[in-house]
Amino acid sequence: MSTTWHIGGDVGGTFTDLIAWSPDRAAVLVKTPSTLENQADGLMHGIAEAIPAEDLAGIVEVLHGTTVATNAIIERRGALTGLVTTAGFRDVLELGRRTRPQVYGLRGSFEPHVPRWLRFEVPGRLNRHGVEQLPLDETATREAGRALRDAGVQSVAVVLLHSYANREHEDQVLAWLADELPDVPITLSADVLPEVREFERTVATVLNAYVTPNLSEYLGDLGQRVGEVTTDARVRVMQGNGGTLPVAALTGFPIRSVISGPAAGLTGAARVLSELGISSAVACDMGGTSFDVGVIEDGRPLTTNELELEYNVPIRIPTLDVRTVGAGGGSIAELDDGGLLRVGPRSAGSVPGPIWYGKGGTRFTVTDANVLAGRLRATQLGTDLAPPVSKDQIWATVQQHQPELTAAFPSPGLLADAVLRVVVATMASCVRDVTIQSGRDPRDYAIISYGGAGPLHACEIARELGVRTVVVPASPGLLSAYGCLIADLATDEIISARSALQDLDTATLGVAIQRSVARMSENLTGVEGMPTSVRALYECQFERQTHAVYVEAPLDPDPAAIEAAFLAQYRELFGGLLPSSAVMVRSVRLEARTPRRAAAGFSLGDVRTTNVAVPPDVEHWRPALADDAVVRGPTTISAPDATLFLPPDTTATVSTGGHILIEVHA
Repeated sequence: MSTTWHIGGDVGGTFTDLIAWSPDRAAVLVKTPSTLENQADGLMHGIAEAIPAEDLAGIVEVLHGTTVATNAIIERRGALTGLVTTAGFRDVLELGRRTRPQVYGLRGSFEPHVPRWLRFEVPGRLNRHGVEQLPLDETATREAGRALRDAGVQSVAVVLLHSYANREHEDQVLAWLADELPDVPITLSADVLPEVREFERTVATVLNAYVTPNLSEYLGDLGQRVGEVTTDARVRVMQGNGGTLPVAALTGFPIRSVISGPAAGLTGAARVLSELGISSAVACDMGGTSFDVGVIEDGRPLTTNELELEYNVPIRIPTLDVRTVGAGGGSIAELDDGGLLRVGPRSAGSVPGPIWYGKGGTRFTVTDANVLAGRLRATQLGTDLAPPVSKDQIWATVQQHQPELTAAFPSPGLLADAVLRVVVATMASCVRDVTIQSGRDPRDYAIISYGGAGPLHACEIARELGVRTVVVPASPGLLSAYGCLIADLATDEIISARSALQDLDTATLGVAIQRSVARMSENLTGVEGMPTSVRALYECQFERQTHAVYVEAPLDPDPAAIEAAFLAQYRELFGGLLPSSAVMVRSVRLEARTPRRAAAGFSLGDVRTTNVAVPPDVEHWRPALADDAVVRGPTTISAPDATLFLPPDTTATVSTGGHILIEVHA
């Protein structure tokens, strides 16, 4: 019987991390530079490094997180997209909310992902109950389709007023546009976000259309290349909600893949914490480009129903709640116009990368600072990176290309110390955002630190915040790839339910919920035959408020249970209630999850490294540490995927499974 392999991969801004797991052999890890022009190149290169050529046909599953959609949105590199909307709503994308890109001053601009000349209005109107007030104008709709065709659009979004209450108008527009644009993908808001809030619904639909060609091309290419080495592999994509879906199921909703990498990391972190018996922690993922933070409470990562990638780009889809700052190993240090040291958000990426990589980098980065500070000593990084650059060469490069830095900090030690203090302060501030600013005391949480650069700074962040326990998982640089391997199959649906709670039509809503539950269960259970669980989150608010709270309540809508859950959570969040205001229900979000068969048998402690020799110049080599081994700072613990720095007054203990628990003394 041939060996079977399951591949978990995460494409980051600097590295592509990959774990190849087989029930018959030890798991193998690979860390290789990302190929951002075509992320499939790096992923396939990692697969070839991890699995012998004679075993490639045994690959049965490829699960991966991708930044294709995220990068397309942020970098404005998506498809040329058109928008068809109700007459009078052409400029919703620019009107947005009552916010400004700059808090102070009058400057600031915003460019929508669809330019105004590609936004078309069509007559036709429904009221808020979904009742037709004005029939659709077929002539105007077809003219808009022809104009979009002549403009060469690659994708179209359709957002009509009140389609969450009745989708018939959008379905009719789809039929007419499909005649005029037969080979162009068309996205309907009734499919992407069937709920109130015209601006948010328009943004989500437009962005889904904007990234559809990019992700479809990428996934098609990846599927073809995987198919060339094995005919039985299932390609699945990580979503921002912490679950995975087959490629075919994601094709119409590529927006769900946004922040899939950080979501995979949080998923892996939650599994590690459960193995250690820790229920609450702040998860800190520091890679080469960014620092991502999320909170895990009661063993489950917190979620959000709106992710704002940048100003005026809110995406109202269920995702794990992740905050990001530009602070990674590749973040560039430089002086601003006022002569102050700034670290990030610009990154050296994987090419040319930090100076230490020896690939042509000339800008001083956080990684270079760690080398000068003596924290990074290993001469090998991952699969095929062997930095030939010494400390003296790094310093000489900075003197040549950034003389202002060496003038301000005239010795390697001073420069390294300043850069590391700035980046730690930046990361600690991000942790405060998800804890203190949300009413959480960071001292009540552990910190679980991962990513290729995370363990280098975890103890200093903890000390800055008064946290006493730090967890560094086994193979921390591969935790997001591990999260892909263990993630459940998952999908979400939204049901509009605009009513005062006391007037809620529970019978009609209950029927709609059961239909959705049956549909989601059939879709997920049919993938591997595993049982599906579904939970309901009711979007509630007090009457006349604009912000809502999501509370979990039974699938069979029970007004008393919904109200009790809402009042309890509202009081916890805001310290009081509005007793004279009625409770309103706006929508119901259904989350369906199905465990994958292979996921239960995999542990991060099974990972081994066969392609990296033990460097001669490390203080402690992590793979050689026995269970229950105790290491006291100051020192470093090196590994193929990440290095852990233990400052003075810290004690690290290796637990079963290779995870490291660190006590940070006051």
